[in-house]
Amino acid sequence: MTRERWTEVARIIFTGLMAFLYWQQLIPIQALWGAVAIGLYPLVRTGAFDVVKERKIGTEIFVTIATVVALIGGETVAGAVLMVIILIAEFIADLNMDRARASIKDLIGSVPQVALVRDAGGERIVPIENLRAGDVVLVRAGEKIPVDGTVVGGAASVNEASITGESIPKDKRDGADVFAGTIVESGALDIETEKVGADTTFARIISLVENAEAEQAPVQKLADKVASWLIPVVLIFLVAVYLYTHDVRMIVTLLIFTSPAELGLATPLVIIAAIARAARSGILVKGGVYLESLAKVDVLVFDKTGTLTANKPEVVGVEMQDGTLSEADLLSLAAAADRRSAHPLAKAVVNYAARMKIDVPEPDQYEQLQARGVKATVSGRIVLVGNASLLREAGVPLSDAIEKGGQTPFTSRSMGNSRA
Repeated sequence: MTRERWTEVARIIFTGLMAFLYWQQLIPIQALWGAVAIGLYPLVRTGAFDVVKERKIGTEIFVTIATVVALIGGETVAGAVLMVIILIAEFIADLNMDRARASIKDLIGSVPQVALVRDAGGERIVPIENLRAGDVVLVRAGEKIPVDGTVVGGAASVNEASITGESIPKDKRDGADVFAGTIVESGALDIETEKVGADTTFARIISLVENAEAEQAPVQKLADKVASWLIPVVLIFLVAVYLYTHDVRMIVTLLIFTSPAELGLATPLVIIAAIARAARSGILVKGGVYLESLAKVDVLVFDKTGTLTANKPEVVGVEMQDGTLSEADLLSLAAAADRRSAHPLAKAVVNYAARMKIDVPEPDQYEQLQARGVKATVSGRIVLVGNASLLREAGVPLSDAIEKGGQTPFTSRSMGNSRA
């Protein structure tokens, strides 16, 4: 929690403790008045802002009036307890908002604050705010890309899930576009800077989410509108009751039970909690208005990868092009070449070989071919494993059916000219 939240906790505990001590007749009433004044401060401040800026009487003003009436009428403990309850409710709402924002930031990620710039003078670390269009930034494996730009050197696999939602890494080579906030999983890239800071795609996504959070859902607007009209009506009603009965205790009781504070707090609290819970499950909801819109939805369209699937590629079949190798031998060679690769498709091949209980030897030589695949020497055989373009470059003919049907083709070739 932030320092501000701890201050709110201390205020609630202090006010509640003073009310309890006064109830036990351990402190004078003046001490309780001081504690109530400290507790009322944030409510008065927020209520005054609503009156001046929003031209409305909010729940904070209502609670302040209820507390003051209780103090004047001699129901000091009841007034203090009412105020503490409202402070707790608002603290829970603020805490849920903080958790929602934190969950969203964790889900989306963050952008590095410095970048490694390469120029004629060598390599130097530069703060992001000092970067300019045209600067060449070097990003290595495991690092986040700090800018939007174009690849001008190197090759790498980049996880763009924070931008596209697609967690399978994309191969990037010269001329490819890359985005701030994405992660280089293997390889290294020289990136010519095009956009920095608030101009990047990542920053615009963050801005859209923050703006959407500030946009109230229709049900929340309705609750606020009802509460804003209900408060003056209740106050007029209570004045009439007091003029008729002159019973302050009844007025305090009615103030507690007719308080519209719950109406004003419950709706945003539920929406905030829902957004936070969704973010912790990996779902980014841009605001309460979209949650409410779900009640009218008849059809849902999903992105398959990572949404309806396990977000973990698996081998679903092996197709032999040459009969000189058995399927087990081919898998053994492919898994041996892939066992040192961090690419998700390579891991899928290795895991499939393990499930099939196939012996996977250690490669004699290994070379990572960024954005294409791997080249290895296994038991005296030269093995290529990677995408279709890699195999075509090596002179392996591939049928169109391999790249159709909803699966991702992952091909390999040994000296026996076999593929899977």
